[in-house]
Amino acid sequence: MRQQQAAVKSHFFNGFIDHLESDVLVADAGGVIQAVNTRFLESWGGTREQYYGASCFQLNDQEKHGENRRTLFEQAVMTGNKVH
Repeated sequence: MRQQQAAVKSHFFNGFIDHLESDVLVADAGGVIQAVNTRFLESWGGTREQYYGASCFQLNDQEKHGENRRTLFEQAVMTGNKVH
């Protein structure tokens, strides 16, 4: 029963973030990616499976807008604000 409830919540959450117009990457406090939305995949490339469970810090060799992803992740964690 609990697993089923967790699955429903996860499905709802993923459906919600997929409808957002911004790139969304959800990571836990350790930097492990828990979710990405379709817009993120369109901007950054790849598949959900490539990102889920990966560390944000493993992505630091790829750049977007002149800033590496590690820098963007650290900025988001430190400020609690979204980064572009």
